[in-house]
Amino acid sequence: MLSTYEAALTNQAAYAEISQFLGHEARLLDENRLDEWLELLDPAIVYEIPIRLAGARGGANEFPQGAYRVRDTFEMISKRIERLATGEAWAETPPSRTVRLVGSIVIQPVDATVYAVDSALMVYRQRAQDEVADLIPARRLDRVRIDAGGCKLVRRTIILAETVIKTPNLGIFF
Repeated sequence: MLSTYEAALTNQAAYAEISQFLGHEARLLDENRLDEWLELLDPAIVYEIPIRLAGARGGANEFPQGAYRVRDTFEMISKRIERLATGEAWAETPPSRTVRLVGSIVIQPVDATVYAVDSALMVYRQRAQDEVADLIPARRLDRVRIDAGGCKLVRRTIILAETVIKTPNLGIFF
């Protein structure tokens, strides 16, 4: 079995394509081009942010089974995007201004077309006239499929670094 580093070296084309995909995705989200971002998602996507407990470090006790801050399907994500477009999604009215930094990307092949992708994410978020901005650090555990049409996000698990969320809401996509 190859280490994740060796796997990345032997899959340089996939690594480059996935890195470009993640950069493009971050740009779409930062520019609030959510309809275009939605096109990058597989219709069977699971998008989740599990609850993280402060008392445990690692292991099953850190992430209680079945406890999520967010657990969305493609249909739920579509509805969230539709609602944001109405101007009546109060958590995002006015919309957040964000900058996403994606790095520490490591890929591991799962099968011939699907890759496990681990990346670090730092989201800078500022709203309206707020003097204080949010910095939201996270790790993303993704499954990305590469086919003739490009990359599709099949699954995303966002592991927030904080156990007590300082941002007023999680109305943005990670």
